[in-house]
Amino acid sequence: MSSGRATFTVQYKAYLKLLLHASKHPHASVNGVLLGRQDPSSGQNWIVCDAIPLLHRWTNLSPMMEVGLDLASIHAKNENLKIVGVYIAQENIQDQSIGPVGHHILGKLAESFPSAFAFLVDVTRISKGEPSIQISMLQSSGDSKPPTEGVFKFEDPSISDRALAAVQSGKKVAQLADFDDHFEDAKVDWLRNEGIDADCGLKHT
Repeated sequence: MSSGRATFTVQYKAYLKLLLHASKHPHASVNGVLLGRQDPSSGQNWIVCDAIPLLHRWTNLSPMMEVGLDLASIHAKNENLKIVGVYIAQENIQDQSIGPVGHHILGKLAESFPSAFAFLVDVTRISKGEPSIQISMLQSSGDSKPPTEGVFKFEDPSISDRALAAVQSGKKVAQLADFDDHFEDAKVDWLRNEGIDADCGLKHT
């Protein structure tokens, strides 16, 4: 890319987990982070390979959010991954912005990864089986705007349809756990959600 911006290839596991998180709490605001690794065949391209669900209760700017972000960052580092983006689903379905919380997280991520991005998840579109995300990227001005064409792509064109079908089946939604769930039960596997991977025949990357 002439602008020097990174490009991103989104894998099934990451997309499925963010849709499951938003669908599990359709009447609440939810947020989480997206993990990536550099594509060895292209230094500018990043593989978005996993998602970590953060919150569905304490979704305002709070100590809980900061702790969750710190733990997610430590986990990513231990897995030789980087937090490259955030996803947000708004409680108010008419709100088509990532809001103050999204901008806060995006700005924090951009301190160590300038190409950080945000996915805004539309829960109403998930229920209809329609494409369900809008993408924003942070600008040097501090504002965010949609990326230029070609910055994002799915690893496989079928990923969106497969993930939506998995969510609509309802079999995996209840399995998805976030940091709020872990706060109530320390045994909850919120960083990996390995049950989702196993059920989908996926392996950690």
